[in-house]
Parts: sequence; structure tokens; C-alpha cells
Amino acid sequence: MSKHRIDLRRVRDHLDEAPPPGRVFLVDRLWPRGVSKEALHFDDWAKDAAPSSDLRRWFHADPERWPRFQRRYRAELEDNPEALRPLREAMAEGPVTLLYAAHDTDRNHAMVLRDYLLETAGETGKSGKTGEQGNGKQEQGKGRGDKGAERSGAAKKGPEKKSGDNKSADRRSADRKSSAK
Repeated sequence: MSKHRIDLRRVRDHLDEAPPPGRVFLVDRLWPRGVSKEALHFDDWAKDAAPSSDLRRWFHADPERWPRFQRRYRAELEDNPEALRPLREAMAEGPVTLLYAAHDTDRNHAMVLRDYLLETAGETGKSGKTGEQGNGKQEQGKGRGDKGAERSGAAKKGPEKKSGDNKSADRRSADRKSSAK
């Protein structure tokens, strides 16, 4: 059985740090507020692996729902294995970093996703509780790094585009053009 490594990184921290090794996935359903698409370098946007909009809103209304959120999100992941395929393929190749925008670094969906991926790949945490994975620790305290550094061309190509991903960017561009007239 091979050891898999999945790190977590907040989007805001990722902007100021050197690119991590391996593949980097944005795992939020919504684009992070206040972050331009040009500034955020990652390999793929796994938005279908994020919690459903209803579940996300339900949890954010009351953070005390954390234990129930974990169970419900895991059920969503079990029902949607196809959304996890790119993540699993990347895990087989090497380290993976999951980017998330949540402010809470102790209770967020990326932790649940990481633990679920590791557990279903044959690895479990010390107690089976979310956040206790030894090899999935969050990276903190890294230096700023070279902003021009690029990892294996991923920074150049940006995220894979799916139909509909650029609708809001297209609208903003059209708005700018019409207001410039």
C-alpha cells in the first residue's frame, strides 16, 4: 500500500507562498471572493467535489452543526465518486494540495474531503476523526517564495475550463467595455 500525501492550504495563504509540490486543486464550489483568476495558480478546479450549495449554506448558518455536516458531506462524496476521480488520479501520481477559502482552519470541508480521500484509499487517521491525519497536515509558516516560480507548466495553463466557468468573467468584461463607452 502506498503512502498518499494530501496537504491543505487556504487560498489567501497560497497566494503568498511558493507553489507546493505535486498537483494543486481548488475544492470550493464558488470562486474565492476578492481573488482574481490570474492571481490564483492551481491545476484543476474540483468544484463538484465540494459540498452542495444547500449543505454549505446549512453548515454556515450554524457552525455547531460540524459533526452532522461531516456525515452529510461524506454521504455526498459517496454518492458522487466521479467528482473524486481527478483527485484520486493525482494522488496516485504524487502529493496533492487542496485549496479552500474558508476562514476556519479547524473545521472546513477540505479537511473532510482530505480525510475521506485518504480513508477510502486504504488509509485511516489515528482515531478516525476528521483533522487527525498525520500525513495531511496543513502547511503553515512557509516563506513567500519566488512569485515567478512555476511548477511544471501548471501555473501557465491555469485551471481546466469547463463550460460555464467563465460566465461571470465574461459578464465583468462586457460590463467594463460598456461602461468605457
